[in-house]
Amino acid sequence: PNHIAIRRQPVFIVTGQVAATNSESAGATAQHGGHGHVGGPGSTAPHVDTPAMRTKILPIAADRFTLQVTVSQSTHHKLRHAQALLSHQLPGGELAQVLDLALDALISKLEQRKVGATARPHRKRRPSKAARTIPAQVRREVWERDGGQCTFVSESGRRCCARTQLEYDHIDEVARGGEATTDRMRLRCRAHNQYTAEQTFGAEFMARKRAAAREAADSRARDLAESRARAAARGLMRAASVGRAGAWAHAQAAAADISKLREAG
Repeated sequence: PNHIAIRRQPVFIVTGQVAATNSESAGATAQHGGHGHVGGPGSTAPHVDTPAMRTKILPIAADRFTLQVTVSQSTHHKLRHAQALLSHQLPGGELAQVLDLALDALISKLEQRKVGATARPHRKRRPSKAARTIPAQVRREVWERDGGQCTFVSESGRRCCARTQLEYDHIDEVARGGEATTDRMRLRCRAHNQYTAEQTFGAEFMARKRAAAREAADSRARDLAESRARAAARGLMRAASVGRAGAWAHAQAAAADISKLREAG
C-alpha cells in the first residue's frame, strides 16, 4: 500500500502554552492602572481569547518540514507519556522521533484493519458466510491493484484522484448476487460509490437506506451507553454490599441515568 514515507520527512514540534500578544498585554496593563501585573484584592483577570491556530506543514529543506499544530491538554499528556515510555530508546525525547514511531504504529494498525495487511498472509482464501464480508486477501489484492486510489473514470477519461474516504465497491451489486472476489471488486471514494449506487437503485431509495443506517447506528450507540450504565450500576451495587460509603447513592444515580437514556431513546 502506498503511504508517505515518514522516516524521510523529519518533523519538528514545539509545545508550550500560548501567550498573549504584546497588544493584549498592553491592554491588560492599561486596564489595571498602568501597573505591570494583573490581579490583587478585588480584581479579576481579563479573559483573553486565543484564536485557534490552523495546522501548517511547511518545507524548510529538500527532505525536512516544520509542523505547527495546536493540541489539546489530553494530547499533550499523551505526548509526554509516550516520551517517558520511550526514554530508554530515545533519551533525548525528541518529539519528531516520537511522532515518527507513533505514526509507524498507527499506520500498521490502520493498514491491517482497512487493507488486510499482514506479514503472514494465508495461502488459501477463507470463504465467508456473510455476503458483504470482504476477505482480507481480496482487500489486499484490490488495494494493491488499484494503487490506493478511487477507480472512477469520467466520460472524458479522467480518473478520480481521491485517496481518502475510500471504500470497497462490488462491481456486481450484492443484492443481485455479486461476490467479493478480486476481479469483481474495486476501490471507490465515498462520493463516487454513492453516485454509482444512486445510478443503479435511484436517489430516493439510497436516501432511505442511508437514513435507516443512521437510525440503526444511533440505536446501537444508545444500547451501548445503556449497557455501560448498567455495568457501572452493578459494580457500585457490589461495592455497596461490602460496605463502601456512599455506594448506594452512586448506584441510584446510575439507575437514573439509565432511565434518562430510555426516555431519550
